[in-house]
Amino acid sequence: YKRRKFTWPKVVLISDLASEMLYSKYMEQLWGTMINSRSHGWYIFEAYTRRLIATEKQTFQARKYTPELMAGKALPTVKAEGIVLGCGERKVRLVLDIVVAAQEEPNVVFHSVKQNHPLIDFMYQDNEGHFHGFQVTLGATHGTNKNQIGELVKAVGGAENLSLYYLVPGEMFLGFKTNPVNPKASCHVYHVLVPDPKGNMQDAQQQYAKKHRAH
Repeated sequence: YKRRKFTWPKVVLISDLASEMLYSKYMEQLWGTMINSRSHGWYIFEAYTRRLIATEKQTFQARKYTPELMAGKALPTVKAEGIVLGCGERKVRLVLDIVVAAQEEPNVVFHSVKQNHPLIDFMYQDNEGHFHGFQVTLGATHGTNKNQIGELVKAVGGAENLSLYYLVPGEMFLGFKTNPVNPKASCHVYHVLVPDPKGNMQDAQQQYAKKHRAH
């Protein structure tokens, strides 16, 4: 036996539940690293937000779609509104088809075995039969697709049954845009601020606005 030198050891968590619990517990320490390393941090952010949405109902700051908002006009000054999200059952399941699974069982967060699932990363159905689809991103922009939105709207029985949410950290919230900026969605679309574990939502928004005023 010859001892090997591991210059860059890598630990891979196979269990989604273990990763969600670990990232949730240590997110305060991981937050800065996650923001500054977006190519790898997205996995941490997705696991963290998935757990956050599944654990309890809570109020998030969000901006609802408007043509002016999506066109990027006066983004730092657009006021957010409070929306309540979360199924509160602490249930997260990995499935092949998140839409079919959500239709069959409400109040469970379903995410796909496919890392590049079209349009959304995870979904749940609430007690009123409304479907909540989530796309998680650390970027200043994220692609969207009118045809994929239309297919999802059809799958859940109509635009009135669906809301789409782009979950972004506070540091990116005020400047975030979809690409294209106007997805022409028939359902409700929101940009949602995910605060750091300290809950510094206002600080993040003020820092962003100050940075862009300086430029």
